[in-house]
Amino acid sequence: MSVSYKTSEHEEQSKLPYTIQSREEMESEWLDDPETIKVITELQELDNTHQDEKLESEGDIKKMEEIQKNETKDALDVGVGSKETVSLGAKSVEVLDVSVEEQKDKQQKRVGDKIIIACKHPDKDEPIKISSVKYEKNNNIKVSGIWFNKDEEGMIQKGSALALMMQNLNVKTLSELKGETIPTAIDEKGYLCIKAY
Repeated sequence: MSVSYKTSEHEEQSKLPYTIQSREEMESEWLDDPETIKVITELQELDNTHQDEKLESEGDIKKMEEIQKNETKDALDVGVGSKETVSLGAKSVEVLDVSVEEQKDKQQKRVGDKIIIACKHPDKDEPIKISSVKYEKNNNIKVSGIWFNKDEEGMIQKGSALALMMQNLNVKTLSELKGETIPTAIDEKGYLCIKAY
């Protein structure tokens, strides 16, 4: 009885005589393979894309550096103008919102709370914020920040700039200011403030 063994394809191939190929021969075989050509083409396209992006970014950097150089040169050649800054006039404003904002000093220590009044000025499209008041106290006109100070009972401190402003504007609470039209004045530094005298 004869016995036959099945051999695998790998075993069959291993029985074939080996041939040594040069690098050029192997590359030419690879280049004849459609899958290999596809992979190589994709890698080349990817590499080209990265090269293009690198060139674009290098070009952008050079352009930005050139613009900055020109702006610096232009800024060094600018003289003093003849027109003053246009500031808003003392006109009545509409109160859009009232808020309390914590104020800090240069060392970031809390110094108190200030009232910020967001208003619509007739000469400006965007809302403005006012945080100071020009008021009369003891027959003197004073300008002060609108500080939110409370007394021992938790009420707004009587005689404070905020209390005098509220009395002059005839409101009992700050929320009553919303939607009201109130007068403004110019302080000694040229800034707009609430007029309360």
